[in-house]
Amino acid sequence: MKSDVTLAELSEAGDKYIKDRSVGQINDGEILRSKGDYESGRYTGSLSAQTLGICHPTTAQLDYIICNNALKTGNPLKAEGSQLLKLQVGAHIDGYGAVVGGNFLLGESLAAKKLAKAATEVAKLVLDTIKVSIITSKRVVALIDNLFPLLLAWRASWHQHTQYDIQGPKEIDLFPSGDKPYQEGIFFETGEVYTVEVWITDAEDPAPQPAVELDKTLHQIPPSKDISGLSAELKEAYKCITDKVRLHQI
Repeated sequence: MKSDVTLAELSEAGDKYIKDRSVGQINDGEILRSKGDYESGRYTGSLSAQTLGICHPTTAQLDYIICNNALKTGNPLKAEGSQLLKLQVGAHIDGYGAVVGGNFLLGESLAAKKLAKAATEVAKLVLDTIKVSIITSKRVVALIDNLFPLLLAWRASWHQHTQYDIQGPKEIDLFPSGDKPYQEGIFFETGEVYTVEVWITDAEDPAPQPAVELDKTLHQIPPSKDISGLSAELKEAYKCITDKVRLHQI
């Protein structure tokens, strides 16, 4: 079943709405993009040399189509075969941020709710860590290496982000040193795959911004397209994206 709702449009709607609602709550940096950034459906551009603000706070992608920063892939949302739907939530704080998401097969009735719960929990832990006393992006790189020593991933560096794909079953203690108040860890069930993306800026000396709670940067995204033609499974996933997520009500 096909729809005229494209992945790029859905991502753009989320980016614009959250940025509009978050004025004054986060820093105002932007990602500089050009026509060449979307060549062949792949993001080929680099991050701007300034402190970043919102960076793909809400994105959706099917299979392995990369939709970071609302890529102009033109691929319509559709529910066919065993496609995977990937949801991501996150935000930048003090020039640094985290995007957390998960993959699940279309048709799994509780997948969207489980994703929202796990994603917000992990996102808050990551953000609470990296927003404290971070001065340079080199320190962010070292911090990420220390937080995820057992995960296979490429290192964060200038103009890049680091992605960690976590395949369940696995339990991860985000603070193994014991100097943080979060000791319960995060458990990923068998068959579940979650992605943690941590972005850094190339700003030489990003100005500190007031601390912001993650739930204040996640807002409801009103549907801008007619989604009546989508399958029930995809409507549920869309609802997961458009519903407001509140960390303290999980």
